[in-house]
Amino acid sequence: MENRTILVQQDTEIDIDLGAGVIGGLIPEAFRDQKDLRIAVYRWIEESVAGGSEPRQRWTNVYTAETTIDLNSGFECRYLRAGRYYLTLTNDQRTLADTDVLTLGEMQHKRDVQFRLGQGQLNVRVVDARTGETVAGARFDIMNDRGHRFADKRLAPEDKTFGMMTDARGSAVYRGLPPGQYQVSGWARGYLPSPSGFVTIRGNETQQVVIPLQPAAMGLFELSESLKKLVGTDGVQISGRVTNLDSKPSDSDMVGPYESGEFTVAVSLQGSNDDMYSMLYLPEGRYRIDYELRPFDTSTRVVTDPVHKGTVTADLKTGQTSTIVLSE
Repeated sequence: MENRTILVQQDTEIDIDLGAGVIGGLIPEAFRDQKDLRIAVYRWIEESVAGGSEPRQRWTNVYTAETTIDLNSGFECRYLRAGRYYLTLTNDQRTLADTDVLTLGEMQHKRDVQFRLGQGQLNVRVVDARTGETVAGARFDIMNDRGHRFADKRLAPEDKTFGMMTDARGSAVYRGLPPGQYQVSGWARGYLPSPSGFVTIRGNETQQVVIPLQPAAMGLFELSESLKKLVGTDGVQISGRVTNLDSKPSDSDMVGPYESGEFTVAVSLQGSNDDMYSMLYLPEGRYRIDYELRPFDTSTRVVTDPVHKGTVTADLKTGQTSTIVLSE
């Protein structure tokens, strides 16, 4: 939703367009018998950034769009402002199709938009960068150059955590990608996350993607007894920023796999923490960690407001798991 400010100094009649554009068309014949179809609308936006730097540009989901599919397999997406758009068609398993990027004028109606069927395939293999051996049970994620994430629940890990998973041979096959450019990111316990380069899918092409993972230095958080009492739940969410004390200042906003040095992990205070989402994964080095603690109920998955903030340093070694003790 866009905000516009109008200065009124006298009685004035104002005609305000709240978004009267329409995008429509027909559901592809191959999917017309499915009952769980959903259409998402994405719009290209520019956001102002503090400090006068270049505006941030990205595709964003237009949740205010009203989307309907009628009995004749026709679809309409209403209440759209002027701008650049694309649509995706999904079911409860995966993304089935998308559209080309289109430009919509003020109050314009486009009712002949066609979806591009997903017929491409990616063969994904995750390997150890040192040995070349495949990494069984590695996680991976697929994203196109528009920033849209493609996931198939049939490839999801049994614990339902984020991402898809390779098999015992470190491989996976993702079928049903529309034409476009795709990047695959891989990660696994004991390794630094790593992205592939972009590969291009045309029609029903099959592309091979190999993701080499470098070993990581790992940090496992442990709370003092007083902090456990302060948190008061069976889990805690720890988030904050890591700063590499060994590196020189640079224009980079990455610290290992963490964009802008920011991280979030979830730690159990009653069970074990041997999963990949409860630890930090970083290149070897000395780090300052500025953090905050939020109570996390593991049964309801509810996270509440921060109850403690602090700073700690850690010396992490490649291939080792170091305990990072947090205390008041």
